[in-house]
Amino acid sequence: MKIFQILQENPPWVLRGIKNSDLKTLEWGNHFKRYRKLMRLSFEDHQAGKKVYLVAEMEGKIAGQIVIDWRILVDKEKSDGVERAYLYSLRVFPPYRNKGLGTKMILFCENFLKERNFKFVTIACERKNLRALKLYERLRFKIFKQEDTPWEFFDDQGKLRKITEPEWVLQKCIM
Repeated sequence: MKIFQILQENPPWVLRGIKNSDLKTLEWGNHFKRYRKLMRLSFEDHQAGKKVYLVAEMEGKIAGQIVIDWRILVDKEKSDGVERAYLYSLRVFPPYRNKGLGTKMILFCENFLKERNFKFVTIACERKNLRALKLYERLRFKIFKQEDTPWEFFDDQGKLRKITEPEWVLQKCIM
């Protein structure tokens, strides 16, 4: 699935589908290295058309990312494959923060999903990330549940990591 959008004219922000060569940069040095295998799986799902993995760039440098998942997830309140889609891994690299990029990426995703007849967009927010919560609420997302979400992944060393993440789950009607 080829996606390409210019988000802002001066300077131009480009939102596009991820390329294999982007994966190393998205580790942010070693900060997200432990998620290397997860990012690879999301990239492969993007290549197969199962989800959309987008990166934002400015002047050829990656500035952020976001993933759209509309498949039926274990938690159908997040994504049910018909009316609900789930946004995750929204990240903006520190030098590009506070410039509206996160907002523009979310709004792009909402329009993308609206064109495909989805009615709700959901997003989760770590309860300690008040900055993200403020952004989502400003964009009219509403908290509809609070949970301690267990999940697991194999890190870059092949070790199984089990995490329980206290989060708010927010939703927004886009129809």
